[in-house]
Amino acid sequence: MVIALALHPTTLTHAEQLEPKVHKLVTVTTSQPVQKPKVETAAVVEPNAPVAPPPVTPTYPSSCSAYEPIVAQYNWNVRVAMAIMQAESGCNPYAISPASLNYDGVSDYGLFQIHGQYILNPSDNIAAAYQKYLSQGWNAWSTYSSGTVWRYY
Repeated sequence: MVIALALHPTTLTHAEQLEPKVHKLVTVTTSQPVQKPKVETAAVVEPNAPVAPPPVTPTYPSSCSAYEPIVAQYNWNVRVAMAIMQAESGCNPYAISPASLNYDGVSDYGLFQIHGQYILNPSDNIAAAYQKYLSQGWNAWSTYSSGTVWRYY
């Protein structure tokens, strides 16, 4: 015996309600005698149901020079810092390195590829980079210690 029920959202409890104009389809399959029914559920969306807009992602400048005023707020060599930022992320504030590239399996994030800290906001990432510079110097970045940075200087 197969029983199919289509429940309109208004018949569901508050916790069970799905998106507006979405119905819950419940199919119950049983055999004689009734022991443990097999239950399958699926959401069915009506053709004219409203679609949520895509999430808004803040946009940041594509040019490295756009970040120079923020980098210049700190007491370090701005040209070296800008070159490291270019070498590390290409000045992409959303840059995330694959964890597999690092010795410890942890990703690097943002403009300065800050290790293990999910900081994509440019101002916060630059501030974290400055703190890293104060505690470890320029050699904290492999692009500096390897000499790669000088291509961008």
